[in-house]
Amino acid sequence: MKASVAAPEGDAGGKDSRGSAAAAASLLLSSAGGSDVIRRRTDPDLRGLELQHLSVITPSGSGRGFAGAAAKLLATDLSLVLEPGQSLLVVGPSGCGKSSLLRAIAGLWTAGSGTVVLPGSAPPASRGSVPVFFLPQKPFMPLGDLRTQLTFPGAVPAGASGAQGDRDPAVSTAIASARGGQRLLTELLERTPLLAEGRAHSAQGVAGSGGNGSSGGVAPTLASATGDGCTTGSAGRLPLSDEELLALLDDVSLPDLVQRVGGMDVELDWSSVLSVGEQQRVAVLRLLAAGPTLAFLDEATSALDGPTEGRLYGLIRKRIGCYVSVGHRMQLLQHHTHVLECLGGGVWRLDSSAQYQHRMAVATGLHP
Repeated sequence: MKASVAAPEGDAGGKDSRGSAAAAASLLLSSAGGSDVIRRRTDPDLRGLELQHLSVITPSGSGRGFAGAAAKLLATDLSLVLEPGQSLLVVGPSGCGKSSLLRAIAGLWTAGSGTVVLPGSAPPASRGSVPVFFLPQKPFMPLGDLRTQLTFPGAVPAGASGAQGDRDPAVSTAIASARGGQRLLTELLERTPLLAEGRAHSAQGVAGSGGNGSSGGVAPTLASATGDGCTTGSAGRLPLSDEELLALLDDVSLPDLVQRVGGMDVELDWSSVLSVGEQQRVAVLRLLAAGPTLAFLDEATSALDGPTEGRLYGLIRKRIGCYVSVGHRMQLLQHHTHVLECLGGGVWRLDSSAQYQHRMAVATGLHP
C-alpha cells in the first residue's frame, strides 16, 4: 500500500503535522457549506481505492453541522492507495469519525476537499462484477419476498416500491418511508448498498444536488436496481438461481432460513422477523452475490458473535478483491492487511496490521 498520511504526534514531523491540521481546519471550517467539495472520479482500470489529499468535514449547511452542531474536521490531507489483494481496517475511539470518513470515501458525504478515485465500469465484455458496494451497520430491508431480500438491490419487483420513471425502486421505497424529511432520507440512503456505476439508471437529484451548496453535503449517488425481478450483479451476469442462493445462505450461517420462514416467495416484515445479526448476515450474502471490485463495511458484522464474524470475513477475504472496514474488535486485524488509525484533530496513522499489533503490544506492556 502506498500512503501519505499526516504523521502522528511524537513522530518526525508530528508537530508540523498538527500545525498543518489546525491550519486546514481553520480554512475548511471557515467555508463550510461553501464551494469546497470532495471531488470524485472513476477509473475502469482501477481495482482498488485511491485517496488524493483528502480532507473531510461533517456535512453542514450555512456553517453548521447536523442537528445544529458546528462543523468538525475529520481528516486532513489524507492520501493512500489500496491495491488489489489489500484491505484496510479503520480504527479509533468512538465518535472520532471512522464511519464518517467511510461515508465520505464512499460518496455519501461531499463536504471537504481532495479527490477520491473509485473503480469504474469496465467495458461490458470484460465486466465481471459491480464496481463498489457499501454495507452499513443496519441493513436496509425493502418490501418484498425473501428472494428480494437476498438479491437486493439487484431485484426489487416492479410495483413493489412505487417506482416512478427511471428512479431506483429502492430509492422510491426510501422516499415513501422517509416521512421525517431529509434527515430520515439521508439515513436510509446510508443504509442502502452503494454500487458506483453498477446499474442501468441513477438516483441523481433524490437527496439534493450534492455539489455546491448541497443541503447537508450528502451526495445522491445510490445504485439503481434493474426492477426486472431478477438478480443482475452487473451487465452480463446471469440471475442467481435458488440453488445458488441456498448455497450462499449456508455460507453465511443461515442454512435453515428458507424452511423457517416458509419458502423463497414468502413476504414478511423482515426487519421484525430477522434479528439484527441475521440481517447483517443477509447483507454479507448480498455482498458475496454482487462480487464487487471494492467493498466498504461500516461495522457490518457488529451484531455477530466472534466465530460467525470470523467465518464471514474469511469468505470476504477470499471472494472480494479489495475492501475497507470500520470495526472495534481486535480479531478483525487478521482479516485486513493494513490499519488506518484515527489520532484526533484530523490526523490519521497508517500501519500494516503486523506493525499495528506490535505497536499495541508495546503500548500495553505485552511486548518488550
